[in-house]
Amino acid sequence: MRGAGFDIGTRVLTLAVVSTGLKGVKVERVLARRIAKGADGVVEAMRALKWEAGLGAQPAALAISAHAVSTRSVTLPFIQRTTLNSVLPAELEGLLPFDLDDVVIDGFPVTQEAGRSRVLAAAVPKATLKALLDNAGRAGLDPRVVTVDAMALAGAAEAWLPPQADLALIHLDERSITLGLLQDRRLRGLRGLSWDGESARRALAEDLDLDVDALDDAVGGGDPRVSGARVMAALAPAFQPVLDELRRTLRADEAESGRRIAAIALSGRWSAFREVGSGLADALGLKLVEWPSLPIDGAQRPLAPFALAAGLAVAGGARAGTQLDFRRGEFAYGRERAGVRRRAVAAAIMAAVVLLIGGIDLGVRAAGKETRYREVHDRVRAMFREALPEVTTIVSETDQLQSAIETLAKRRAFLGGEVGALDVLLALTDAIPKESGIAVSELVIDQDKVRIEAETVSFDWVNRIESALAKSPAVRTIAVSDAKTTADQSKVRFLMTITLAEGV
Repeated sequence: MRGAGFDIGTRVLTLAVVSTGLKGVKVERVLARRIAKGADGVVEAMRALKWEAGLGAQPAALAISAHAVSTRSVTLPFIQRTTLNSVLPAELEGLLPFDLDDVVIDGFPVTQEAGRSRVLAAAVPKATLKALLDNAGRAGLDPRVVTVDAMALAGAAEAWLPPQADLALIHLDERSITLGLLQDRRLRGLRGLSWDGESARRALAEDLDLDVDALDDAVGGGDPRVSGARVMAALAPAFQPVLDELRRTLRADEAESGRRIAAIALSGRWSAFREVGSGLADALGLKLVEWPSLPIDGAQRPLAPFALAAGLAVAGGARAGTQLDFRRGEFAYGRERAGVRRRAVAAAIMAAVVLLIGGIDLGVRAAGKETRYREVHDRVRAMFREALPEVTTIVSETDQLQSAIETLAKRRAFLGGEVGALDVLLALTDAIPKESGIAVSELVIDQDKVRIEAETVSFDWVNRIESALAKSPAVRTIAVSDAKTTADQSKVRFLMTITLAEGV
């Protein structure tokens, strides 16, 4: 599986292409392009890198910076992922600085035990997500995954860093610092901090007597004047305001989790200089874990500067449900493309019909056979009335006949199988434990979907009912949503959507 990851920095866009297979994870290509000033700078850079890398059908991933999302850690009495996703919005209501209608929410289970899950939940404003996807679309991309940068870094750490029980990942951009906290390779917390990296860049450019833009070329090209010591000296004043925030975050995490971060790994453009990572680690009193160097395009290159892009490439090809992913709901992957395809097919069919009718009409009129045409039309209408005598108003024989055929097909799909509606209800009833105390208030069967609105005695019983139904041979998938207590707190009301197995 090949995947592509785009790290959209403040000044530079980085693309990594990664392949994952039986031989492990391999970085195939790394490309970077300066982002031009202006509203279309990111779009132009993304389009150029996509063309230069020759990206085809491989999935792509983008990241939203940690400082642009709101995160919370919650514990829920469920372990099924579908149940967790359905109850997260209700659990987070009142805890987020946004209206639920204005955000996209996803959660990632950090630990699961004894029927309970500790979930790291993240919410991103819809406006932020839409702007990112719009830019990608204008560049000819439809990213499969949009995640938070700390989650992508966690994926990169799992692929390329040695195992660490408790590790902090720090990513430096020009305007923000992302902190991701890992527990046994799984992201358990994250935070975004603002810092004045631009001032540090200007200070270094003045020290080297270079233009700010020329500094990028000097850093990327290995200019001997750009030493690690000079870079760290320029960055140190900008680091000072955020060091206290980093220390407070690490202390708060230790108090909450009961675990202590022992080491850090630094990524981002300045991480190419070991002095920057070691200086930051010393200031925090932690050990530095260095990203390895990898063979790319015939040369060894340090992974640290493009670790985020590489982690995004891994995320793009990862199995669904294994990470935070904001492509859901109205922003679901492929939705817009599928809609465009359906509209294109419909337009093509309509155009063909119009051309066909126009050709027939022209031919009939040109040959002087208008009378014969009317005779044929009358015979067609007579046959239509014979086939559908209940239709009193005829507007278009073709459209009305097609509609009648579709209606009959739906009825046959529901009534013509070997298993009837009563058999389905009996199979579902037998699967639900008798002691569940379930009370069904509404039940709707729509072809292969069964929607049940019901009440039971506790959230635990909702979970047990879902698990019991999942074992029934009549059931393919189950989704539980809107699980909440009733007004008198005595029951739990929930909505369950069951997709029946094929052939039922």
